[in-house]
Amino acid sequence: MVDQFAEVTGDRQWIHTDSVKAANGPFGAPIAHGFLLLSLVPMMLSEIIEIHDMDLMLNSKLREVSFDAAVTVGTFVQLSAELHAVYPRKLLTTAELNLTMAVSDKASLGPQDRVCLRAMQTLIVRSKRSNRTGADIG
Repeated sequence: MVDQFAEVTGDRQWIHTDSVKAANGPFGAPIAHGFLLLSLVPMMLSEIIEIHDMDLMLNSKLREVSFDAAVTVGTFVQLSAELHAVYPRKLLTTAELNLTMAVSDKASLGPQDRVCLRAMQTLIVRSKRSNRTGADIG
């Protein structure tokens, strides 16, 4: 996946793609691109939150993104999301989520897990029914 991401984005730095050179680099192995980790958020988010009565969902904002630690290629990462705020309107609901991605080998994140990405994401969700206020996010 890292090599494919490098090809698509043109970011072919040795720290991502050259396992021999990266073995002697600062992390002892190739690391995943930060933007690759960020691009995994929608798929991972769909596995941990459920939105009922949704017709359309858009990523509206991504704020306070930080890449806090390198993730070596082949390492398992896990996403957690905390619902920060919900703003229902007539046809749309805006939801703000605090996201944390960490290197972990367990079912739940703990204080010993190394956080590799943090962000605040804003989603806009449109209800399937035009006469309904908002959508159920949970």
